[in-house]
Amino acid sequence: MYALLALLPIFAALFLMSKFKVSPPVSLLLALAGTAVLGCGVWGMRVLYVTEVSLLGVLKSLDIILIIYGAILLLNILQRTGALESINRSFSQISEDRRIQLIVIAWLFSGFIEGAAGFGAAAALAAPLLAGLGFPAFAAVAVSLICNTMPVTFGAVGTPVLTVGSALSGNLEKAGVRLLGCRPETIDRAEDRQLFKDTMEKLGQPCIPSKVVNTLEDALAFADEIGYPVIVRPAFTMGGTGGGICQDKEQLQEIGTNGLRLSPIHQVL
Repeated sequence: MYALLALLPIFAALFLMSKFKVSPPVSLLLALAGTAVLGCGVWGMRVLYVTEVSLLGVLKSLDIILIIYGAILLLNILQRTGALESINRSFSQISEDRRIQLIVIAWLFSGFIEGAAGFGAAAALAAPLLAGLGFPAFAAVAVSLICNTMPVTFGAVGTPVLTVGSALSGNLEKAGVRLLGCRPETIDRAEDRQLFKDTMEKLGQPCIPSKVVNTLEDALAFADEIGYPVIVRPAFTMGGTGGGICQDKEQLQEIGTNGLRLSPIHQVL
């Protein structure tokens, strides 16, 4: 019952757009309002919490907009400078077979970009390249997304796998499930800021002045001790999400609070 209620706003938005031809912005706003009503009325969520997560969703959508904007900008730059023709010639010289071109660009190249960057950059770059080689636009986008389904698990240098593996390690051990690849201890040593710092010092590697904190007050006190600017790096977040460079106390208050909130263990370096 609860699952159907949770899916109701999504189906309602699709129904409004397909059946009554309501514009997507209006349909999605109505779906958002319906979700808020269900959250407060059925699940007993506070209005303030619903407002907060709604604003968070808006901010998260900016990431997607920036990725799409960057992909379109890159495509236009490549077209205006003539670089796209050079790239297309390079790929076409590998093989005239469309199947080989698809594997090289949508699978191999896309997988490399996903592992190095993530956040949708792979499909956003592969699709324009395929379209430049003569693939139909719809086919280029569809194939790029399909080929990106498996590599996305290991995106941003494997951060999703590392984070989930570390978070579930205790439950997996209790269930008798063995984690393949890196051991949970190794993942923790790489992602936990204090463990990583201790490991570097044990190996005799130079470390800049730093401190692992779990509260904003401790972060502000240490920043006053070493001076600004400072770098904030949350633990166990994807691609450094929540981190940044702080030039003064006000920026540290903002970035530090966000980093502690986004870190699953509420820890920043």
